[in-house]
Amino acid sequence: MPIAFSCVSIFAFFICGYVMAVNMPGIVWSAIRALGLDEVSRENPLRFGDPYWPSPVDIAVVRAMLFRSKKLPHDLIDAVFDFAEYWAHSMTHLDESIHIRGGNEERENRFLVSICLRSYPVGLVNAGARQNANDQPYTTALPTPRPLGETLDASFFAKSVKYPTPRLARPVRKIVFTFKSQDQGWASDPGDAESPYSKSWTWFEAGLEKFDASCANDESLPSVSSLRPVHPQIHQTSSDPVGYNYTHQLLHSPEWEIKRNMTAFGKWQLHVVTWSYLDDIAPDSEGGQALEAKGRGRGTGDGKFVRQLQVGDVVTVWGKARFGAWVNHIESVRIYVFWAILSLHPRRMFIRSRPGFASPWPLLPQLRIMSTFKSSPHGIPISLPDGLSESQLKAFKPFTSWIDTLAKSLMLQANASHPFHPDPYALRSVTIQSYDLFGAGRLGFVKLTASVSNSAGETLPAAALLRGPSVAMLVMMVPDDVPPESDERYVVLTVQPRIPVGSLSFVELPAGMVDGSGNFKGVAAREMEEELGITIHEDELTCLSELAGTSSMEQQATDGEGENLAAAMFPSAGGCDEHITIYSYERRIPRSKLSEWEGRLTGVRSHGEKITLKVVPMQHLWKEGARDAKCLAALALWQGLRREKKL
Repeated sequence: MPIAFSCVSIFAFFICGYVMAVNMPGIVWSAIRALGLDEVSRENPLRFGDPYWPSPVDIAVVRAMLFRSKKLPHDLIDAVFDFAEYWAHSMTHLDESIHIRGGNEERENRFLVSICLRSYPVGLVNAGARQNANDQPYTTALPTPRPLGETLDASFFAKSVKYPTPRLARPVRKIVFTFKSQDQGWASDPGDAESPYSKSWTWFEAGLEKFDASCANDESLPSVSSLRPVHPQIHQTSSDPVGYNYTHQLLHSPEWEIKRNMTAFGKWQLHVVTWSYLDDIAPDSEGGQALEAKGRGRGTGDGKFVRQLQVGDVVTVWGKARFGAWVNHIESVRIYVFWAILSLHPRRMFIRSRPGFASPWPLLPQLRIMSTFKSSPHGIPISLPDGLSESQLKAFKPFTSWIDTLAKSLMLQANASHPFHPDPYALRSVTIQSYDLFGAGRLGFVKLTASVSNSAGETLPAAALLRGPSVAMLVMMVPDDVPPESDERYVVLTVQPRIPVGSLSFVELPAGMVDGSGNFKGVAAREMEEELGITIHEDELTCLSELAGTSSMEQQATDGEGENLAAAMFPSAGGCDEHITIYSYERRIPRSKLSEWEGRLTGVRSHGEKITLKVVPMQHLWKEGARDAKCLAALALWQGLRREKKL
């Protein structure tokens, strides 16, 4: 315990220093790396030589010491524990030879009954208080395949043991698989040795089991016969006595394949494979291809399996061999499952990655918990973070508009004249990373990443902040004592706080976001009334964006090459979907009224708006509004349309 507390105290000091000063000295990071926290050590669970494994009780005691004596807040303690990987764990293992031979269906897809290849339930360091809980049959017996009914919740497992269990529903931080194995040691194709994993037909796959609640009749952990397979899946068959049997894919499964043996390598290999909750490698990315080249499933690097494991879940391993003469020789297997015992205090702090660390360290890991559905009608898998539902996302018009527009643009690649026609790109998946809610639970902003690639594995940048369309108004006041042909005009600008750019007095054109109705003119008219105090009819507004885009859009439609983009200005197309439709409005007023507009306070106070009006001559607009993209775009459109006599 003293050693464990000392180690965690050091990391508490480091983290506190980081919070107080973001630019931690390089010597500190060197010290951290020297303690074995770099990426290399993260691949090896047996670090520090003879490791110290904290028990759940150890973790609870150290937490109490840090909280009471060091006065550290719980969220910071959670960060320290995650940073130091001070986690509870379970380990199942057996060192015994077994040989899986291909060419026979019953032997090719085999649960390794002679080797411990079932983990203890997540959150438990053993099989619970049940008599003979640690007997080998628990970790090796293949359950009779039956459908899964209602599952047990975390509270059930907490009652079955006498030590702290995870409070988070999904607490797993990493799983480490180790295999000492080899294939038959020869290959029929001489080229197999050049690509040692690509043509291997001996490998290991992960599986998942859950306890069926109908089999739980007391507070002790149910027996292994209560487990139900989630993967591999089962199918109904009349020939099987219980009516169900396992369904095994004949090929490698990208989402479940842990590791392949090296082809034509007749020596024992020790494989160590780590699946982490921090993993974020898209299957269709270059990183996914790199995993496959190393003998791993390209879909196992996204961290979803680890992040979605719940308390009580059981991880399994299947040994496989295909085709005659292929043999999977296995000498030992181990499964380590590491989970966090964290507080339930809300946390909102994140630590950015530092030199020498490949991944950020989130202090709110539950934000990364994902559920997945397939969009309709596109059929694209979409992953959602915890707390965001499929119905909420589908009701968020900026998202549906974005994915529909992208799908139509991708379809244009079918045209032989399209530059991407020889090897077209496709949208493979979408991951919603985070979101912000406005009043009444309404989605306001959505941050996402998408996987867009072609058959050659080339990708396109695809990270976006979705917030939807908005409008801007070029409001011009003409003194009533000048002739109609006069160029003397005055533009009304707003001065208001814009915290995202660090300003409390940002000068810009009046603007507003479009609601779900899509009524651009109505929004523009309403914003003019709220921000400027001007009441007008929608028909008095002129859409500069449409006037400027009409000719070019009609030509593209005729050619069949046009993308379905809005006739609007996109201020940040490299990272945001926002597009601004620009309107103009002109009114003749008595010259004496101009001074009344200057400095007027407007805005809807209930919306947090504190707006001051500023009136500037039209000839000075380019410099008065130089920081505002809306202003510069409106001025350019208005001047261009005037030159072409469209206004």
